[in-house]
Amino acid sequence: VGQPARGLLPPGLIGHDSDSPGFAHRPELARRLLRDAGFPEGLECTVGRPKPEPGDARHAFDVFAEMVAGVGIRVHSEMLDQKEYRRRELAQDLGPLFMYGWRADYPDPDAFYFPLFHSVLGEGIGAGWANPEADRLIETGRHTADMDRRSIAYRALGDLLMAEVPFIPLYHHRSMVVYDPEQMDVAAVGLSVPLLRPEDILPPHSH
Repeated sequence: VGQPARGLLPPGLIGHDSDSPGFAHRPELARRLLRDAGFPEGLECTVGRPKPEPGDARHAFDVFAEMVAGVGIRVHSEMLDQKEYRRRELAQDLGPLFMYGWRADYPDPDAFYFPLFHSVLGEGIGAGWANPEADRLIETGRHTADMDRRSIAYRALGDLLMAEVPFIPLYHHRSMVVYDPEQMDVAAVGLSVPLLRPEDILPPHSH
């Protein structure tokens, strides 16, 4: 289960902008931009994808490919084993575009912005993008405990990313948790819950 993303940060985190319009669906503009760029008949590209691939990512990619095909961008997949996919990922050689999922380690904007977009990590996830202003805003958020300053910095950073478009946010996972309010004091933290069974993390015969 998911919800459309209007930026990198999921709802519930400081700096999330619920008023952001996100990216509008404007297929006629996309076709005109392709023509202006010298591709009146559209274009084709091949994208490296991991094998095996999580079911939600596979479905999301298929939906994305169908949408862009409508404006003339024909996306072909090259399925890669995990070792080759990781090699190409590190070499920034997955193709002109790729799909990437991210689950933060803790519910804070820094767990999204710093590892993905700070230039000290080598242009983040391989988008080939680095920006001194983005670095400054990320560091502002990291180095102050003033929540108002952090919120302002992260909103400005979100606006910068949406303006320069090094990535296109697609959706946020939504988790559903059943609990008894008389037994548990539960608060939403803005992150989906990892779905793991004991046998996924414990060695055989330990449970």
